[in-house]
Amino acid sequence: MAMRDIAEAAALTEGAVASGAHRPATAPAVASSGDPIRDPPKAPRKKQGMHRIPGRRPMKEYPLTAGELWTLGGLQAGAALAFGLAGGCFGFWLNLQEAIAFSDHVEPHVLGYWNGLGTAAICGTVLLGLTGVVLLALSGVTAYNIIKGTLHD
Repeated sequence: MAMRDIAEAAALTEGAVASGAHRPATAPAVASSGDPIRDPPKAPRKKQGMHRIPGRRPMKEYPLTAGELWTLGGLQAGAALAFGLAGGCFGFWLNLQEAIAFSDHVEPHVLGYWNGLGTAAICGTVLLGLTGVVLLALSGVTAYNIIKGTLHD
């Protein structure tokens, strides 16, 4: 029973698509040029909400001074550099821990030296990571202040 219903629906669908009857009765007519890409059908305009213009986005503009651009760029570049160095310190620490774990018969003073470097590397990871977070937050606050300081009519 279900297979017969599916077959009937498929036959009806194929016939409707071929005849063009699959379009709802309220669908707008195709534009005069006949090219649906150049002249897409237009939906009725609503009185409320955002006014939409096909092919365009209404945007608010935020003019920036050269100083603001340099500030934002410097903060973001500094955050990227700090995160990169933090990742390098963390990778060094991981490699150091692996090397210490697989080493045999190492003098205690040599082991102490490398453990000290490992502690410095993990401290550098934390400090550089926090520096990156602070610089990224300052960049966000700067952008927020630019947005709030710009008046739109």
